[in-house]
Amino acid sequence: AYEQGYTYAEVWNGIDENGNKVKVDAKRVAQAQKIAPTYDVLITDKDGNYIGGIITSGMEVSMKALDQSTSLLLEVPLISPKKIIGKNTKDSIQSGIVYGQAYMISEFARRMEQELGYKLERVLTGGFSKEIKDQVVCFHYEENLVLDGLYKIYHLNERKNLL
Repeated sequence: AYEQGYTYAEVWNGIDENGNKVKVDAKRVAQAQKIAPTYDVLITDKDGNYIGGIITSGMEVSMKALDQSTSLLLEVPLISPKKIIGKNTKDSIQSGIVYGQAYMISEFARRMEQELGYKLERVLTGGFSKEIKDQVVCFHYEENLVLDGLYKIYHLNERKNLL
């Protein structure tokens, strides 16, 4: 179960692409968010060791790709349309991007659980998660998870510096 005050933005023991142990800290998470809007799926084992994940483009990147790669499809606000089947270009783009991202996240989670052989704690946070939280299946929505984690790390580091 999700424990109040627990955050994934604390330091993890990780493994890089060569199998070497590395620290995955809040700075690295913040840099990843700054470089490209992504959906990061961080999976840790029972001891908190990072075992893998998925990074894929987010809704803004998808919207920009449509806008820049086509001459007639313009950028639209990334909000959930009332219905999944769009009756005009704007609603169709919104449906494809917003609902497409939500369903992709749900399916990734289902397949990861299938691959791992156990249920994951599913937490949705950041970016446009507020827009898709009602369409994503079986996730706990935590609006400020990363900010809360960075705040907690700041105070932990502040205490260490005072000693």
